[in-house]
Amino acid sequence: GAGSPDTWDIRGKTQSYAMAFVDCPGLTISGFTFFATTIFVANSEAAAIRDNKFTYPSASKRALGAATPEFNPATAFGLAGDTKSTAGKVLHPTFQEWDDTKSRFAFVPTTHLAGRGRLTGDARKDSEYTFTNNVVKWSEGSGVLMIHTAKDTIENNHFEEVGYPWARAIEFYSQGGGVTVKRNTVIKDGAGGIGPIWGDGSICELNRIEQSGLLITDSQGIGGGKPTHGANFQLNWVYNSRGIGLRYDSATDGISGTNNLLIANVAFGNGQCGIAAKVKPGDRKSVV
Repeated sequence: GAGSPDTWDIRGKTQSYAMAFVDCPGLTISGFTFFATTIFVANSEAAAIRDNKFTYPSASKRALGAATPEFNPATAFGLAGDTKSTAGKVLHPTFQEWDDTKSRFAFVPTTHLAGRGRLTGDARKDSEYTFTNNVVKWSEGSGVLMIHTAKDTIENNHFEEVGYPWARAIEFYSQGGGVTVKRNTVIKDGAGGIGPIWGDGSICELNRIEQSGLLITDSQGIGGGKPTHGANFQLNWVYNSRGIGLRYDSATDGISGTNNLLIANVAFGNGQCGIAAKVKPGDRKSVV
């Protein structure tokens, strides 16, 4: 038999973040291997995260009991503004809001890049982060989570078995726009491959996504929504996934984004359909 549990070598995760950087513009993190831990970056414009390997970077504390709170980097690193918990859920670690929606969601601490969001008055600061040539495997949270960022580049990364149970491989919570998501590989994720891509003028191209959204019925490999405008999803492959391959969705009020393009994508073997786009009559949109 397996023997008595008191003779087993059982190891658990002991920290959420090995490195945390706040207000470090021009930061570069390169050439590291992270095992059972990861990084947190905030307010560090033009930071570059490249050529790293993240293995088991994210895991929740639910094995310690439902009442055990997740680690909150906003409070831990002095960034908290309005981060009160609701119904026992840990809120996202934003400290300034992009807009007045003040959306909230529960999350598992993971590889996380946070922008400044709204600054003095109505001015916004572009984060211009780059996340390139990294390998991320076996992450319970998002493969990489971008919150309140803009004009970032996520390119040539490999994500595998990430986002369980409800996160995406490359996940955004921002209406900053102007992001480039290019030439990434996603193999198996819980709730969707790339998205939601919101804001103006983003490009998502040359990505390969397979077996996406395995734990969520209403999902897509690549997705935008109501706040998505002037985006271009082109030359992507999305296949053998549970939900939809590529989609521009609408909100519950039926309002969709505008002037979004779907060009020369390949989608097959997906559980719901290959390509879907909700559009306001008269808006320019191309599906090829």
